[in-house]
Amino acid sequence: MHKWDTSPKASQMFMVLSPEPRAFQAFPTLPVELVDDIVDKACRMLDKSSVSSIALTSHSFRIRANRSRFSSLVLSGNKRNIPHTARGITTLANVIRSGQSITTTPGICTFATSFTLTITGYDFMVKPILNNGCLAFIFNNLFRPLPPSASSLASAGGTRSLFLHISHTSRRKHARPDRVSWGAINSELRQALENLLRFSELNRFSVEAMCDIPSDFLQGSKLKHLSLRRVSITPTSLNCDSTTPEKSAIILKSLDIDNSISWKDIKMVTHPHFNASVSPCNTLSGLTQLSMEAVGADTYKNLNEVLRNAPALRLLALRLSFGLSKSFEPALCCKVTDTFCIYKETTYRTKTASQSITDILNNSSPFHSRFLATRLFP
Repeated sequence: MHKWDTSPKASQMFMVLSPEPRAFQAFPTLPVELVDDIVDKACRMLDKSSVSSIALTSHSFRIRANRSRFSSLVLSGNKRNIPHTARGITTLANVIRSGQSITTTPGICTFATSFTLTITGYDFMVKPILNNGCLAFIFNNLFRPLPPSASSLASAGGTRSLFLHISHTSRRKHARPDRVSWGAINSELRQALENLLRFSELNRFSVEAMCDIPSDFLQGSKLKHLSLRRVSITPTSLNCDSTTPEKSAIILKSLDIDNSISWKDIKMVTHPHFNASVSPCNTLSGLTQLSMEAVGADTYKNLNEVLRNAPALRLLALRLSFGLSKSFEPALCCKVTDTFCIYKETTYRTKTASQSITDILNNSSPFHSRFLATRLFP
């Protein structure tokens, strides 16, 4: 139970800060903009209990507090705490459901700008979470278009992001986590995820540890930023009904991939009906930022193809695990005018890292070295 401060000083502060007119106010009300700044800063600095107390103060303060409390929804669990994560998912679904019955206050999904779900555990612990309907209910309500009356509650910039990492292991000793197959996901949850991608305001999607993702899983989406790691793409299509938006090219602004994604995969994802009539220079026509892992000759060939087909590219973050491959064509980076980043991720203390950077600078005159940023991990 909260202990309210009923001292004259506390009552005086409430009367001054309250944005709602009250007959008993003894001091002038502060400007609404200043009240917003004070409450927003308090919500960022105070603990959860204190922010909840702010939400109980008034209808206006509740909206401001909810913007702070529910803008970023994070649910993470591993073998040790996955039951706690399961309860958190159920609680979140119940809060969303109960909020829908209250018409005087915007529901928490109105304030959500990002949703992160990370689950790693044994099969018998992970599958009930995916199959009980709570996660599907959450996906069916996230990032939906707001009515005109609630548009002012949306955060600046309009970013709506989803991060998914779901993997499971057997109980065998030293068993490694297995990726979840798209087709093996419960049909209700899979449909909810497809609807979230196609019909919501989602524009940033990151997925890890998932296999057999249909090549047209982004059809009809508003995605501009995509991250794919430890995934596999299959040329199969979704079973979509007549309400599915017409399939068209996905114009990405940023792309983050590892060596599990090939150039063929990129073409299938961005152009579900890719064919010879598509101009190569338009494949990634809007891409301005690329983060890519380079391991072996094949990934460098993929990098070359991406660079050829991304005429607007300005930022390249290249993650090197070994030395620079001879398959790489540095002249293709002449369009990267803002920044060229090299991240060396290795456990070996050798000359490989510095030699790779030297090779790039010496053999690729198009690079703007004054913008070069390097980060070496010993």
